[in-house]
Amino acid sequence: MALSLPEEFSQRPRFHSTQEWFDFFSQNPNLTGTDLLHLRSSCYYEIQLIRGRPLIVYASSFLTSPQGIPTSIDLTDIDGFTDLVGSFRESRTVDVLIHSGGGSPDATERIVNILRSNFEEVHFIIPHSAYSAATMMALSGDSITLHSSTNIRTN
Repeated sequence: MALSLPEEFSQRPRFHSTQEWFDFFSQNPNLTGTDLLHLRSSCYYEIQLIRGRPLIVYASSFLTSPQGIPTSIDLTDIDGFTDLVGSFRESRTVDVLIHSGGGSPDATERIVNILRSNFEEVHFIIPHSAYSAATMMALSGDSITLHSSTNIRTN
């Protein structure tokens, strides 16, 4: 079965590696927040079409975050996960794309409990990095899909 992407999504650039993603941004320094939102949204939409289930994205800017911006899994994330899970009540499976430097084991355990108690299957996608508590979260899933350059570690 061929995928049917809306035309505005089919016109976006395709990235096969993290390096291609970074090259695209270095060649297009004037991209606005709206441009980036549209680009990311189209990527996420396509993942949902291909995999046939809802996608939750948990990503933090831990590699280049400005000071004062939260960059790790913490107790404040629990409300966000609760709200998102509530919007997918009709689905028995979910994908979670994670990019995180880790964080609180207690918050991670609570998020895992939210996911596992609401879905029969939880699948994780890690395109770049999942450290520490983010690795623990991914290990709670039924499957983990990693990009060939993904970096995961528990320390």
